[in-house]
Amino acid sequence: MRKNLNSKVEREIAEVLGHSAHKDMSVDEVLAMMLQVFLPVLMVFIISYFLFKTDVRQEIKRTQDVYKDPIVDNQRQTLMNALDKLEHTERKKLALVLFSSTNSDGAEVLDTTGLIEGGKLVDNELVKKTFINGCRYAKKNIPFPKKMAERWFNEVIKRAGVSLAKENYEFVNDPKCLVDENRKVLQLDIENRIKHITDDTRKLQDLAISELLKFYINNIDLLNDNEITELVHRVAKTKELKEKRYLMERVKILIKKHARNVFKEQGVELLNEI
Repeated sequence: MRKNLNSKVEREIAEVLGHSAHKDMSVDEVLAMMLQVFLPVLMVFIISYFLFKTDVRQEIKRTQDVYKDPIVDNQRQTLMNALDKLEHTERKKLALVLFSSTNSDGAEVLDTTGLIEGGKLVDNELVKKTFINGCRYAKKNIPFPKKMAERWFNEVIKRAGVSLAKENYEFVNDPKCLVDENRKVLQLDIENRIKHITDDTRKLQDLAISELLKFYINNIDLLNDNEITELVHRVAKTKELKEKRYLMERVKILIKKHARNVFKEQGVELLNEI
């Protein structure tokens, strides 16, 4: 049943809505008339709300980025400082620090001068023990670069006071978590440093063998090796250049083998490829 409004109420609503009042105006007709006015207003408010929400999100993100950048940079510097200290510790264990010196150009070079004395390691206990322990440490670590890199990574983030980030973490709420970009930089730097330290370790051991080789080449008689002595005599008698080179190469191989045995007798464990 159609319900009519009081004529006075009809007129007042119509005036507010800017319409002419009709007699016997129903409630539904009045609501429809009001909806024509309020719906556009409501749409304006809804659109404004979403625009405001978008602006707020963008502002929050911008603010987070402003605060995040220096924190990321600071975290990276902390990681690099920890890596520098760890690398120095590893170089000491590998005997690289003791046998490093600076040349006239200011570059760091390896120098094993004084390591060999009388066809064996020098009697200086500090030098001898450092070299022996360094070679032993190298034997256990250098052949396993991936395992070494993993150990370095865990040690660096521990020293830096940084933890591995949990899935979907919010950086601004937990700046101690390792940022993904810093993780990539750290892993690449560790990989490069381990390659460098591996090359230096091999070079150090090669230099040590060369020192021993030079001594024995200049003191063949001290080898007490009949095969080597015979080859040396053949070198002296041979006039054919190709044959002479072959014999000399054979002498060097045997002397190097002898040198490795001398080192082994003194507790030096060289890398397999040296």
